[in-house]
Amino acid sequence: MGLLTKVLEENGRQAPESRLIWATGVSSVLSTYVVGVYSNKEFLGKSAGATVSIAEEMAARDALRRLFETDEKRAQIPFDKLYKKGLLLDK
Repeated sequence: MGLLTKVLEENGRQAPESRLIWATGVSSVLSTYVVGVYSNKEFLGKSAGATVSIAEEMAARDALRRLFETDEKRAQIPFDKLYKKGLLLDK
């Protein structure tokens, strides 16, 4: 949630707000919580999790994916191989 907060603030938007959308099986082993993330009443993302904190973290990741228009199926950039200490990537 920290990264999402920073990205929103750098773009002049309000801090994210988490809201519990629904929960099921709260008193069982198979509990599921769905959390939505909003900024200034605008929906940013949502996700489910076994706890509220897990659902909140996953919802923040979903919001970041939506903001940057990325997809989980895209290939990852191997920054660990591209970056060397003291060198910039664009050189």
